[in-house]
Amino acid sequence: MRPIPLSIFLVATGLAGQAGAESRGPDQEEARALRERGEILPLASVVDRFAGADPVRLLHVELRDLGGEYLYQVEFLDGAGILKKLRVDARTGRPAHGAGAPR
Repeated sequence: MRPIPLSIFLVATGLAGQAGAESRGPDQEEARALRERGEILPLASVVDRFAGADPVRLLHVELRDLGGEYLYQVEFLDGAGILKKLRVDARTGRPAHGAGAPR
């Protein structure tokens, strides 16, 4: 099966801006409201920033609320099949404290 671009996958599956099922963060409706108010970036734009033009396979997503600071935790396989784990500030799209550069 050929990988599809992340942004298409997220829209097609309804995961764009959605918190992961195991997340203790905002639910889907709260995440959508945060995104619409501009308080967090869309998940697709955050992952695309680190994945580049290569198609990726999304494995796990969480949107965490750390006392008013929002953090995306994302795991995906890049176009070469390499596992990438990101902890990203959902407001700025920058690596979260201690997360370092994407692996």
